[in-house]
Amino acid sequence: MSQVDRKELREKLANALVVLSSTAEDGEIEVRISYSWGHLLGSGGTVIVEGGARVLVARSWKLNKLHTIRADLSDLSTPLVFQMILQLCAAVLSLLPVGSVTSVLLMILQLCAAVLSLLPVISMIISTPLVFQMILQLCSAVLSLLPVGSVTSALLVVMVVSLMVYNKRRARLVSLINRIPGPPALPFIGNTIELNVEHDGKVLSHTARGARGGKGERRGVASQPTKVSFRVNKNRWISETVDGASYRTELFARVTGSTTLWGIHRGVNKAWMGTTPYLMLSKPAMLEPILASNKNIEKSQDYVYLRPWLGTGLLTSSGKKWHTRRKILTPTFHFKILEDFLDVFQEQSDILVEKLKHKVGKDPFNIFHYVTLCTLDIICETAMGRSVNAQGDSDSQYVKAIYEISSIVQCRQAKMWLQPDWLFKMTSLSNKHDNCVKILHDFSNKVIRERKEEIRRQKEEKLCSSPPAEDEALIYDRKKRLAFLDLLIEASQDGAVLCNEDIREEVDTFMFEGHDTTSAAICWALYLLGSHPEIQNRVVEELNYVLGDYDRRLVMKDFQNLKYLECCIKEALRLYPSVPFIARQLKQDVKIAHYTIPAGTTALIVTYMLHRNPEYFPEPEKFNPDHFLPENCVGRHPYAYIPFSAGPRNCIGQKFALLEEKAVIAAVLRNYRVEAVDRREDLTLLGELILRPKHGLNIRLQPRRS
Repeated sequence: MSQVDRKELREKLANALVVLSSTAEDGEIEVRISYSWGHLLGSGGTVIVEGGARVLVARSWKLNKLHTIRADLSDLSTPLVFQMILQLCAAVLSLLPVGSVTSVLLMILQLCAAVLSLLPVISMIISTPLVFQMILQLCSAVLSLLPVGSVTSALLVVMVVSLMVYNKRRARLVSLINRIPGPPALPFIGNTIELNVEHDGKVLSHTARGARGGKGERRGVASQPTKVSFRVNKNRWISETVDGASYRTELFARVTGSTTLWGIHRGVNKAWMGTTPYLMLSKPAMLEPILASNKNIEKSQDYVYLRPWLGTGLLTSSGKKWHTRRKILTPTFHFKILEDFLDVFQEQSDILVEKLKHKVGKDPFNIFHYVTLCTLDIICETAMGRSVNAQGDSDSQYVKAIYEISSIVQCRQAKMWLQPDWLFKMTSLSNKHDNCVKILHDFSNKVIRERKEEIRRQKEEKLCSSPPAEDEALIYDRKKRLAFLDLLIEASQDGAVLCNEDIREEVDTFMFEGHDTTSAAICWALYLLGSHPEIQNRVVEELNYVLGDYDRRLVMKDFQNLKYLECCIKEALRLYPSVPFIARQLKQDVKIAHYTIPAGTTALIVTYMLHRNPEYFPEPEKFNPDHFLPENCVGRHPYAYIPFSAGPRNCIGQKFALLEEKAVIAAVLRNYRVEAVDRREDLTLLGELILRPKHGLNIRLQPRRS
């Protein structure tokens, strides 16, 4: 085979038949991609492979061969898992006594494995429906050749009846969903493979410009917008480049890619995750009927993996329980209570500024690490009145557990074979997950017990004698900082609305939702301000005008007067919303435009794409805080900008978050000049639980004053 043929083969035949072969060194398993077919024609009509030629692609995976397969499952890609399952079933069947039924099942499994492995190639030649029509015809032909017997007949009857019942129950749902535009889906598998494929290497860019910056471009200036370009090849859809820079096709890029290809004009498109339909919404008019509903408030099944840690708190609960919890917790975020938290915001921001001193004038660094520790300290102290000292001790068990369990949850959401609990428990991640849950629950339970005991002692002392005025002030000050936990404990004592477990659920939920999302918002804002020095200078001018003396502590009125800084934060959240997707499980049919969306559908609101609608945000890829000046917000659709969701199930802590973001950003900019290093077009975005860049956000710091 010539070099030209080999090159063409590597480009066109991706993700084909996986062959497992043992290697001699280090006791590893090497997974290679190989091809062994005769006379396979490409779309151009030329012969790619002749005579069963076998070619190994230079890409391979190295999997540690341990005593069990437990540690490997979480590292595998979706197509590889499907193929391994099919090959394993075929291997088991091959050990059974030879018979007509066994032979048929074995043939079907092998055929499915072959089709699955050849799918990217076949889709270049013939359509997906035709492929499955051919498979069904072949299976029918094979079955018709078998001798008629009781076992064979029973098997056929069971298969036919099962399919008829299954199809009848789902006929309406499938019929309604299939009217919505979207990529072709495979039976039972749906678009799972396309959504969950994780490529080992970088895909080649087909765009000539932008990969490394043209002549005259200066590295370190993130002035260009992040754009995603796509290639369509019949039934395949894949996100390839960001302004021409090659990068991995992660789940986030594939979801936004599907929305761009199929739903950019209508604002609605579909995809199938297995047998579950996902409706992707990216225009305000399309998502309003869902977010504004008081009925369809249930979170999707994607949130179920948080329940071992968060239980059924405000984030994961639904129905009557959610309404009750929301009513109890709403007073916690009253304006007056938020004002009491300002000291915590500023104390922890000062620690962050001090920690960043050793980075001034030095090499670029990832700001995400430092800001996340700061927000973790803030949320822990405001939620529980207890500092975990994350900025001083990032190696603490509690801090590590939060990071690790978040990573495990993201892994389970992305890899469907880790979603069944029984299979997840067979992996090494299960033990890590359970250990993290224990650490987090033990810490929360300890704080709750101690605070309850403290309240009990205070009540006893109050009955015995009246404390001095100074002591009362100290007690009140401490209670202010424990407003969230105190309110929950008070609710549990007045009518026994909440038990200890309920309190822990809400405390843990507040911890989870309150530190990572806020950290991402702060980091993106600092990065974008570092990319646009003229806008950063305008923010600093506002800070100097409002605050005057650098050493003066900020009060609530100061934060309210930081109007332009607020516009910058909102614009950063528009371009890079902390939560890029909002998922709801529909319990009732919903009418959207001329489509009827049936109950049972998962509605996935693609916030990242929603915020890039030029109808509401001119030059949507440009960082322009003026988008949020009062005069520019007049007449804007209320659902065009929803970084904190919208409707009855919007984020209960959005005012808390915005206040915290102002405090931290103001503290950093009052002391340092921020310079962005990474260009926006070079960033690889990961949108799982939180939207963050794969390799962090690298910035430089320069002193603003001596």
